[in-house]
Amino acid sequence: MRQANSNEWSGYQPHSNVLWIHYLSDKLCSMKFRRSAGMRKIKAALTRFHNGVLQYTFATDLLNNCPMFQS
Repeated sequence: MRQANSNEWSGYQPHSNVLWIHYLSDKLCSMKFRRSAGMRKIKAALTRFHNGVLQYTFATDLLNNCPMFQS
C-alpha cells in the first residue's frame, strides 16, 4: 500500500480502500473453516472475490460492479 500511494498518507487515495478490502479478504481466505459442503462453496466464492478485487479502482466501483454484490 505504501508503494501504491507513494508513501503519501495525508491525501485521499481511494484505491487504498480496495487494497484494504483485498488484504482483509486474503486474511479470510487463509482462515481455517469447518469442512462442509456449504463452507466449501462460501470459501470458493470468497477466493473468486479475492482474486478479482484488484481490478477495481474505487471501493464504490467494487460494490457496484462485483458479481458477488449483485442481486
